[in-house]
Amino acid sequence: MNFVVALLRTQSGQDIVMMVVDRLSKIRAHFVACHKTDDASHVIGFYFRDIIKPHGVPRTIVSD
Repeated sequence: MNFVVALLRTQSGQDIVMMVVDRLSKIRAHFVACHKTDDASHVIGFYFRDIIKPHGVPRTIVSD
């Protein structure tokens, strides 16, 4: 899991990308657009919606 910041703003106002990559295979990657003002409760909501629902709960999470 990593956040890419300082991007140009999209038409809907998002300016950060949360990137989640499968650590084992490095093949499966998810990119979730976020707002700079989103707090942890919003980010965890995105994480549950886009990562946990389709793939299940990971055993470990590594973040930079």
